[in-house]
Formats: sequence, structure tokens, C-alpha cells
Amino acid sequence: MIFAHTTFRWLSFAWLSAMAWQPGVVAAAETLTTGFEQAKPGDFRELNSPIGTWRAETGHAEVTAKFHHTGKQCLHIYGGNERQVEFVPSAAIRMPGHLVFQAERWTNRSPFAFRVDQQLDGKWVEIFNGDKAVVVGRGFKSRVKIPLKTSPKRLRFTCTSPARSGVLIDGVALMPAAPQKIAGITVDAVQVPGLLGLETNPLLRVSVGTTGALKPIALTEAAALVGGSIVEKDLVAVQWLASGTSPKFSDAIPLGEHLPGKNGSHLFNGKQMLVAGENYFWLSVKLSAHADIDHTITASCAYLKFSDGKIHKPQAATGVVHRLGVAVRQGGQGGVHTCRIPGLATTTKGTLIGVYDLRNRSGGDLPGDIDVGMSRSTDGGQSWEPARAIMDMGRDAKWRYDGIGDPAVLVDRNTGTIWVAATWSHGNRSWVGSGPGMKPHETGQLMLVRSDDDGVTW
Repeated sequence: MIFAHTTFRWLSFAWLSAMAWQPGVVAAAETLTTGFEQAKPGDFRELNSPIGTWRAETGHAEVTAKFHHTGKQCLHIYGGNERQVEFVPSAAIRMPGHLVFQAERWTNRSPFAFRVDQQLDGKWVEIFNGDKAVVVGRGFKSRVKIPLKTSPKRLRFTCTSPARSGVLIDGVALMPAAPQKIAGITVDAVQVPGLLGLETNPLLRVSVGTTGALKPIALTEAAALVGGSIVEKDLVAVQWLASGTSPKFSDAIPLGEHLPGKNGSHLFNGKQMLVAGENYFWLSVKLSAHADIDHTITASCAYLKFSDGKIHKPQAATGVVHRLGVAVRQGGQGGVHTCRIPGLATTTKGTLIGVYDLRNRSGGDLPGDIDVGMSRSTDGGQSWEPARAIMDMGRDAKWRYDGIGDPAVLVDRNTGTIWVAATWSHGNRSWVGSGPGMKPHETGQLMLVRSDDDGVTW
């Protein structure tokens, strides 16, 4: 997704404070956050951040750009026996409160142990046992919140797990024992089309940043305006969703009751508690199966109301106009696990021909049970004929179902003939499975089919 955004903030940096408890010691009144964006990907040894220093011995951890919760990188504590990373907060910071971070376990295999210790009076004291609390699942599903009775001087993260596994950590924050406040609200316009056939289509993402963890605030009302050339009958539903601390729409779930508001607005009314840090909300629409795909749609956030009685009217995001389209194929449709690698062409008669992998059993690449599918539209993409398999090389499990895929489509403008090319793998004959020779049992084959009647037959 591409975001265009505007932001208003009352607090410029969350780690600065002006209140001193004693000379040379700063008492942080706001959340102190640290990530791993400044570190070079690879074996991790040390990182100096504005709020403290991270350290690890060689072979205990890495910074990876392959996974992240926020930003583009995270910390990966390796699998093995007692792999450890230490964090030493800045000496200028004195802040009892909570240690909060997102975590992801990499394997269901045993053994698995994940602990966080705090050094008190020269001794390590366990403050968190994550053996069961940190779970497997892409997307950093585990939000860890640990109360700190005293200001932390040294923290240690320890993981024991099978080799080539471990724990991912991101979004580490030290949160003060202070009442929760709203630090800022950001509205992002999500630059993707609205698709007929999908249950949800994101139009806006609203991020509500908070500091403090005591007396948490709740979002009680959110109002949005939907415009563009779209008409009321094109809309089946307009709803607000929440994805918690995850910035990903795939993690969003619908909020409570939705009601029509004033001046044509769409209203959420309920109680959604906020957590310290960033809280993500989304405005989404479901389109009618008969919506005109030549229409457009725009959206804006009118206001947000919170349980502390305050109403915020965030500045509108940079105007994004959403075009409409059709979700021609979806995962699981027609008993097909996944459709991938799309190609699209317009014939000499104006017909649209879409081709793609029909990955019948899984989303994996060749070799596998894969055929080439085709969808056809004669009205400019407003409606589509049922999908058909136009290239199917066999069903024998001995030969990995003779998978054929990665199609490309070409229209001969002189003759009107439509050509589709794809790769056939008779067994494992793709990539490293390809051997010397030219025959199907030796190497992958380039296959062609054609249609001389505008895609009706092949």
C-alpha cells in the first residue's frame, strides 16, 4: 500500500522531558521508544540509541530487514542455548513504569524459553516469563507489557530454542507511570483501488499516538465522509476497523456498532481502548457487485471522540481518489488455493483476457499442482466469465502433477490471434531441478496455446 499523509503533533519527541527529580537526572514524562533502524543488517554487537545502548556477543543476535513490526528492521535473537541481548537505558533516564515491545516466536518446536531479567542490586531478577506468552505467527502477534517497579538500569533478554529459530523483537518502549494522553493523530490516505467482490477495501488509516499507561483512554466515536462520483447504491457497507499496534490492514478487525451520522457521515459508536504507543484505525468500504467501475471514491475523517471528552478534528490527508475495479480471482475460489502471476491483454475486438496460475493445492511455485487459468470480459472489465483452465498438462502425482504456470499473454494485432505462453515442469524440472537435455523429463518446457476466436476456445 502507498500512503499519503498529514500529521499534527503536540509533542515533537517522545523521549524528551523537562522535569528533573535531582541534578543530572531526567524524569521522563513521555514514552521512550527505540527501534533498530540505525543498525546495519547482519550480526548484531552494539547499538547506541537516544534512550540507551543495546549489546550482544557475536553469534547471539542479528538485525534483519526481512521482518519488522514498524519501520524496516527488527532484532532477531538467534535460536540455540541462552542467546542473550542486553539493554542499558541512558543514565539520565529515571522512569518506573512499563517495558513494552512486540515479539514473535519462530517455531513451535521444543525446547522454547524466553525471559526478560532486570538487574537489581547487582543480581539478575526475572521480570517476565514468555515461554507461553510469546506465540508463533507472522506479524509480531505478541504484545509484551512488563511493569517496572523501579527505574531499569540494565535489562536482559534471553532465548533458548532450536537452531535456526529464536525470537523477533521490535518496537521497544519504556512507558512512564503516568496517565495516558493523546500525543498526536495522523491520517493516511491509502492509495489502492476499491474492488468489487472484496469484503473490505481500505480508504483511510488513522494513527492515534499515546503516552503513559495509567487510566487508559478509549475511542468512543469516529466519523468519516465518503465522496467522489460513487453513488449510494454502489455502497453495501462503510465501516471502521482497528488493527491495534499493527500498521497492517491484514490485522484489522471491525469495530462495534456503525450508524449513519450527520451530513451523510458514517459513524462508529462504541468503546475501543487505546494502548500506549501507536493505535491504528481504518475506514473501509464494501462495494455492491453491480457498482459502476467507472466511478471513483474519496474519504476523509471528520472527527474522533475519546472517553476523556475531547473531540479531535484531524487535518485531512492529501487528496487521494480511489478508482474502482473487480477482484477477478480470490484465494480459495472454486476450490483453488491461490491464483498468482497475472497477465492481462486487450484483444482486437476490445475483449479483456486475463491469465494466471491456478495453484490448486497450495500457494507454492512450480513444481506442483498448477494449471493456467483464463478469465474473459466483454464489457471492459465490469463483469467476467467464469474462470477456465486453458493449459493443463496432467494430474499424475508421480510427476508432481505436471504443473504448468507463470503465463504471459500476447495479442497479434494483425491476425487477432491470442497467444499464451507458460512453463511446464514434468516433475521437478524447474530451477535447480533442470538438467541437461531438451526433453520433458530432462528440463522445463515452454508451452504455447492460442485462440483464433477472441478467447472463446483455445
